[in-house]
Amino acid sequence: MRGFVPILALCFTCLVGCSVPKGIPGQTVTPPEALEMWRAAPEEVNIIDVRTPAEYVYVGHAPMARNIPVKFMTNKWNVRQRKPVMTPNPNFVADVRKFYKPDELIVTMCASGKRSAEAARILKEAGFTRVLNMEGGFDGERGEGCSDHGVGKPIKRGWRDHGLIWTWAVDPEFFYTAD
Repeated sequence: MRGFVPILALCFTCLVGCSVPKGIPGQTVTPPEALEMWRAAPEEVNIIDVRTPAEYVYVGHAPMARNIPVKFMTNKWNVRQRKPVMTPNPNFVADVRKFYKPDELIVTMCASGKRSAEAARILKEAGFTRVLNMEGGFDGERGEGCSDHGVGKPIKRGWRDHGLIWTWAVDPEFFYTAD
């Protein structure tokens, strides 16, 4: 029985340690995997919602996700693409550095997984070493060629599509404010 306890402890350590990926830059996780990682180690897994503050507030968000936008919406409309014109957040990396060190595990999420992939790339180029992009984002990825923007056939399910925890309630600690 004495030999069994160390083996059990080793297995538990491996399971807990293995449940949090090392964060290979460019790697993706699904929304359920991101939540599972966070639940296994909430002090080690940092989820950044890179959507605009308006999306974060009015569409809803994962309650543990800190809002740091990678882009801001302008007051212009792109007629050809049928969507608002976005402009990069020039302080994105500096804003992330206010809260996280380059070796901390970060999962980026947005509406569909596209802006968060861009955010993951930007963070990797800035020296962050453990960045994962959450595919499907909060709302899920939709197909192209639809009659209206964003209503095409679902390609990847998002956080909300998976029935994961989300809220409209805003924790001021996690809400983006430009300082």
